[in-house]
This record gives sequence, structure tokens and C-alpha cells, in this order.
Amino acid sequence: MQAASHSQPYTRILYDADCLERPTAAWFTADHWARHGPVETFRHGRGGCWRVVLPTGTAVIKHYRRGGQMAKISFDRYLFTGWERSRSLREWRLLAELHQQGLPVPAPLAAICVRRGRSYKAALITRYIDGASGLNQLIMKDVPGLPELAIKTGQLLARFHAADINHADINLSNIIKDDQDRLWLLDFDRGRHLSMTPKRRQRSLQRLQRSLRRLSQREQVADVITDTFWKRLSTAYQDCIN
Repeated sequence: MQAASHSQPYTRILYDADCLERPTAAWFTADHWARHGPVETFRHGRGGCWRVVLPTGTAVIKHYRRGGQMAKISFDRYLFTGWERSRSLREWRLLAELHQQGLPVPAPLAAICVRRGRSYKAALITRYIDGASGLNQLIMKDVPGLPELAIKTGQLLARFHAADINHADINLSNIIKDDQDRLWLLDFDRGRHLSMTPKRRQRSLQRLQRSLRRLSQREQVADVITDTFWKRLSTAYQDCIN
């Protein structure tokens, strides 16, 4: 992976020069790729994402969106405090580092930051993971192999915590299984290197547990399924982290 960047007035693009040839701002729009092949829209997190076909393979475009009360003021603009502090460029660089370390994250392809005055918009393109299914979907369907999946999830989280990687939004939809039964961790917006003390590890796990409880309440998944999943996950995590 070779990081490269180029700038235009009020725009900076960071990309993997081993995979892409100098992407333009148009690359970060679904309309651009709709002229070249199928585009699939799907929701992930607060905003929309698009699965598109690049010359180098299938990829996902993510536009950064605000949540909470701030979304009522501006749903997609952030205060500009420097190019390298923008959400897209920071996430690209963190993903690149984790990917090179062999951690299961989607390979980053390109990131863009577009400044206007004191604010900016941002987007990120990552490699699509074939056969991706979120843990939330798999638990809802009570698919075969959930006990083994719970163990793998605990091992996955322990691996990132042991590497002192703090994921800011651990939830079921950000953990996916591919078509070869491997697990991946997505969405490192606001993720960072941070000493994962026992207290921080506990907070991270509690956030995932709340996600599991919300799924149980919202989708009426049987408690015996979610409780068993959590117990196996927790045991596997502790076995790895200790």
C-alpha cells in the first residue's frame, strides 16, 4: 500500500497509489459509478453507503453524517481544523495502518475532504468485503453456527484491544462475516490508538452488549439467543485477553 495525495482548491484527496490512479472528486459520488456499472444503496450507521464497481474491483463509498442534536444544524458538515484532522483522512490512515498489520479491516482506497469556509464535507472509499453480513442480521435470523460466531467475535475484539486500538462505536452492525466465515470490524470513524486499560475495555464491551439488548427488544429476538451469544462472546474474550 502506497499512500499518495493531491490537492485542488479547497479539496484534498488521499488514496492508495498501488490500487488507484489519481481519483477525482467525482469518484466519491454514486452517480459517477452508475454510468459504469450497477450501484447498490444501503444504510449503514447514520448515513447512506453505496456499493460500486471500480476498475480495481467492488468498493463501498461512505459519506460522513452527523447524529444527535448537531444533525439538526448540519447533517454532513464539520468544523475544519486542518486537512489531516478531517474524519475521512484520519480514518483512511488508521485503516491503512491496521490493514498493513494484518488486522481484519476493509482496505482503504481513497478519502476526500472538501472545505468551504470554516467547515468541510468528507467521504471514504474502502474495498468491499464479499458476502458481508452484519452480526445483527445473523443473530436476528438465528443462523446455524451462532455459538461459534460468538466465540470468534470475542476473539476478534480481544485482538483489537490487545493492539491498543479503540473503536469508538462497537455495535453489531459494525462486525461482519464474509463468505468464508471470517469476521471483520468496520467503521473506524473517530477510532484511534489508545491504551486499552481494563476500564476502557469494559466500556467497549458494554457498548456492544447494549447493542445486543437493543436488537433483542427492537426485533423481538429471544433472550435465550442473545444471552447465550453474550456469554460465549465474553468467555472467549477473557480467554484471549488474559
